Amino acid sequence: IFLLFDNESIKSTHYNGTFNLDTVTIGSKSINTDYNTSAYNYETFAKTSYIKSLRSGYVDNQSNNLSDYLQINSTVNIKSTGNYTVEGALYDESDNFVINFSEPYFSLGAGEQNLSLLINGSKIYQTYTDGQYVVNYINLLNGTGDVIDYLTKAHTTNTTSYGNFERPKLPDLNITLNVTFFPQTNI
Repeated sequence: IFLLFDNESIKSTHYNGTFNLDTVTIGSKSINTDYNTSAYNYETFAKTSYIKSLRSGYVDNQSNNLSDYLQINSTVNIKSTGNYTVEGALYDESDNFVINFSEPYFSLGAGEQNLSLLINGSKIYQTYTDGQYVVNYINLLNGTGDVIDYLTKAHTTNTTSYGNFERPKLPDLNITLNVTFFPQTNI
């Protein structure tokens, strides 16, 4: 019996090392195999583009100690020149939703690319959610919108508070008063 795993199945594991085949089931019969494969690197099997790694940081454009953006830097390996989109969601440590993010990238060349995603800090502030924020999932989509790679629970940021981000702009308030003062009555 030959068990064949295609390239994309191995790539989707994002795993480097040996695989353990515990059990093979044929019909209703289960066979304990306890077989370890040779060491493999998922990158050598990738035929399509993939996310290699994630890092995060904070961007303060105004130097006021409040972050304008949470920056997610992703290293991707592009196999075919074209348009791509990176999308995902940020959650807190208790698995509560914080914010979605999405960024299109046009005409990426083949090879390793560093892509920077900026998540608006004032939108994080509006959630009133502290954290270490978790990139719950991140998808790499090709130009037609098909998901060609994904990671779950891919990255956790440093501990921070929503109060460390820029406050949202307040609406303009215009007040017009027509006042008449009568000194005799103090009204």
